[in-house]
Amino acid sequence: MALPQARKCDECGSDPVFHEMTYFTILIDDSMRKLFDPGFVGTFFKKILDPLERAIMPRIAKFMMNHGLAQQIDEPDEGTQLLALMLWQEADTRGISVKEFRLFNLPRNIFYAVLPSGKKIAYEGIPLPPSAIHRVGWLDNKAI
Repeated sequence: MALPQARKCDECGSDPVFHEMTYFTILIDDSMRKLFDPGFVGTFFKKILDPLERAIMPRIAKFMMNHGLAQQIDEPDEGTQLLALMLWQEADTRGISVKEFRLFNLPRNIFYAVLPSGKKIAYEGIPLPPSAIHRVGWLDNKAI
């Protein structure tokens, strides 16, 4: 049995999504958010764990690649999504070394980068400064 395919969409580009399902999940997420708000305790632990995650994730990615559980992609390929391609090109312009982390060879927009200062960061999708995550509740709150 073939898996259903999302309809082609100009806005989605090379990676179409099921828009109706996306809208439905947004509705559920917005309706349920208050029930699962982390509150003070969750926010307190998040502020402690975020820097720890940022520090160890590049090392975990390297370990997994060294043991064949993941691949390191050094330059964009046919699996690279359009937004990731644009960010990758901008990073190259700014002298930032970017590598994509593909667990089991699945492109999931997980990257790690070495900044010109030598600092290593890991991010999903779009890199955010640490302070930006705490500004608004809906912005990159996957770790909460």
